[in-house]
Amino acid sequence: MDPAGSGYVVLIGRAEIVTDPEARASHFKERWSSFYPGGAGGDDFVAIRVVPLRIEVVSYADGIMGDPVTWRPPSVEFR
Repeated sequence: MDPAGSGYVVLIGRAEIVTDPEARASHFKERWSSFYPGGAGGDDFVAIRVVPLRIEVVSYADGIMGDPVTWRPPSVEFR
C-alpha cells in the first residue's frame, strides 16, 4: 500500500431499502448477474437509497487531512 495514496470517505445519512421494482431494475448492472442470478428482481439483490446528512473526506495524496489537534476530518453537512 502506498501511504501517499491513503484516505477514506465516510457517508452518514438516512438509509432505506428500495422496494420499487422499476427503481431496483434501473440501478442493476448486467455485469452483476453472476453474483445476483435472479437479477434486480431476485431475493439476493438489495438496493439501498441513502439521503446524506454528512460526508467526511481524508486524502493524503490530495492534501485533504484532518485537524492536527482535534483529528476531526474535513466535512460537509447536508442539513
